[in-house]
Amino acid sequence: MKYSVQAENELDASGAKKQYDIFSNHFSKFIRFGKPHVHSYYETVLILEGELIYKVEDQAPITLHEGDIVFIPPYIIHDTYMTPETKLRSIVVKFSSLFLYPLETTQSDVDCLLITPNFEKNHYLFRKGLPSNAKLAIIMKTCLEETNEQLPGYELALRGHLINLYISLIRSCGSPVTPPKPAPPLPQEVASDTAQQLHRILVYLQENYRYNISMQEVADVCGMSYYHFSRFFKRMTAKKFNEYLLEMRLNYARKELLQNDKSISDISLDCGFEYVSYFIQKFKNKNGLTPKEFQKKYRVSEFANEEDAQKNSTNAQNSGTNDPI
Repeated sequence: MKYSVQAENELDASGAKKQYDIFSNHFSKFIRFGKPHVHSYYETVLILEGELIYKVEDQAPITLHEGDIVFIPPYIIHDTYMTPETKLRSIVVKFSSLFLYPLETTQSDVDCLLITPNFEKNHYLFRKGLPSNAKLAIIMKTCLEETNEQLPGYELALRGHLINLYISLIRSCGSPVTPPKPAPPLPQEVASDTAQQLHRILVYLQENYRYNISMQEVADVCGMSYYHFSRFFKRMTAKKFNEYLLEMRLNYARKELLQNDKSISDISLDCGFEYVSYFIQKFKNKNGLTPKEFQKKYRVSEFANEEDAQKNSTNAQNSGTNDPI
């Protein structure tokens, strides 16, 4: 049995994970863009012409009009399709926070870029006319230009524009995690390459979360003592190592549950959980549903036909506001 929710392919032609995906869409007739899906990117969509319906998890659908922007944080289930008898032109910007990491940075920059913001809602809507909308639209159009033209140094320029976009989103709709109280200065061997060190740690976790890794193991890989690594990681991410790793594993489990027909036990093991009972407990604590309940909830298509979709989108449109939702 295939589920109606899919995990979006995030690999490039070589099989490596893409760090960003920026493109424009242009459709002249009604189309549904596939089934509900989920991905690890931050996603922003700007409507240049026409209308687009967004269905986010189990909430009422919203209709985006020309000039509107929607922002979707990572690992949120969503679906998009056009309204009947309308054209559509849009800009889509997806990116991983790891791509934003500069080669050299200050401590305050590290805190802003890598301490995960609390996006309390599963989507944010910026209607045309809002000051924040105008700024986001300019950045997104610039990102598309850089991607299309690919002039010398375009990836460096693109990183700068995406950092600007990310910070603008945090300021507009995120509540940044408050870092712990300032700790004593880090050891010299760590302070000299703080940015690169943290980047290596996060990449290592992404590549090895499915294995039974320990904080001591990662500390050894980084050439740090257990004690210094613990302080360094908490200072940089505002989370304990085990908390961060658990959240990463649960996010990947959410994606796996929507992607295939593996058993709960297999998904548990694939995501680094040794005991399935522990996985089920932690998954329910985070999502309010057991893994099996989560699968069943998103197994059925959202709308039976276009008429229902249009009716629901009209209701959502009438109840919308000009503030991020």
